[in-house]
Amino acid sequence: MKKLLAVSFCGLILAGCGNSIPSECTTTLKEYDEFITQLEKQDHIPAQVKGQFKDARKQLEESLKSLTTDQAIQTCKAANNSFAQMKQIHPK
Repeated sequence: MKKLLAVSFCGLILAGCGNSIPSECTTTLKEYDEFITQLEKQDHIPAQVKGQFKDARKQLEESLKSLTTDQAIQTCKAANNSFAQMKQIHPK
């Protein structure tokens, strides 16, 4: 189930966060980095799941360049909501 959630979460935010990165997206990227750091510390999380998050983070950063600011904000708001759910599943 964790793997499925990771895949769907990653798919949700791959759309990215715009040319000039709005603050919502800066926060999303920062939280993404912090979340990955916390996952790395947890031995019970499969390496494949950790890798999926790292890959999705890279793709997110690349896709930031292709959206309008409005699209970016909406995408990042959705990603932030997903972060809240993921943090409940994988608490620090």
